[in-house]
Amino acid sequence: MQVENDLTEAELQRAHLYVLANTGILQEFEKGFEDHILQIRPTLRAEDVWVQHEAEYLDWFRSKVIQDKPNDDVLFALAMGPSTLVRTWNGYYVNGYNFQTQGSSKHKSTMNYGVCVSNDGGSDFFGILDDVIELKFTGALRQYNTILFKCNWMDNVRGMNIDQYKLVEVNHTKKYPKFDPFVLSYQVSQVYFAPYPSLKRDRAQWWAVFRTKARSVIDAPVDFDFLQEQVLGLQLFLIQVIFPIMKRELFESPGAPESPNLGSETNEMIQRHVTLVTAYRRRRAARGRRLKGHTVHQKGFEPYWIVV
Repeated sequence: MQVENDLTEAELQRAHLYVLANTGILQEFEKGFEDHILQIRPTLRAEDVWVQHEAEYLDWFRSKVIQDKPNDDVLFALAMGPSTLVRTWNGYYVNGYNFQTQGSSKHKSTMNYGVCVSNDGGSDFFGILDDVIELKFTGALRQYNTILFKCNWMDNVRGMNIDQYKLVEVNHTKKYPKFDPFVLSYQVSQVYFAPYPSLKRDRAQWWAVFRTKARSVIDAPVDFDFLQEQVLGLQLFLIQVIFPIMKRELFESPGAPESPNLGSETNEMIQRHVTLVTAYRRRRAARGRRLKGHTVHQKGFEPYWIVV
């Protein structure tokens, strides 16, 4: 179900920052912002620039784009920021996973709201899908849309354990301390949370994590041998059954011509088909039926931008 909502100022800022950080085209601007902060605060360590001054990046980036006036409609749209009015859904299909928000799954027997995202360092973050949001960025030439998942993340430090068998469990009462709920839809995979069948209070807050298998697209090569067998089988049926009936009815019945002649082209065609069928069946009998393998691959990601 599709609904239109307004994001809060804090949500809009966080969503905007996350999109900018994940576009992959703003490295030059990010370096320029770091140099700008270090220039006005020379005592600040470089690794602390984004930790302490991330919120200033949006205004700096907007001013920089307006000042430089690059001939790039995407940059202009990103600098102006997304619309506060967004479309939301309670379900979304991506990467071979069918996601449903927690609110829409309350009375269902299936759980499709468990999400997992990995950062560049290889750490996994687990959470619950709260909403599916479409952000709209408007440029001078067109509108650009992208899909975000709004998630309720669990603390991957104080609220996650990995045992010797690599089994993961999370404490759903311990939440990620930073307000950073958004992730791009194509970055997530799906997980299933299972509570422990125990009445002990120390286990009631922990869930076991199981990764869901994506629905893959199967590239099944066409079995040309099978198709050829069907075609040649039809040809053989025509030669052995239909043509004799036609010949008998047309030329061997009372009153038919004494010297029936199907024509040289027809005779050549029949002879050619008989030769093909005979050779094919001999080859098949010698080698047996060959089963072709199936190549399974995950469905590729959609482009980052959806141009409207």
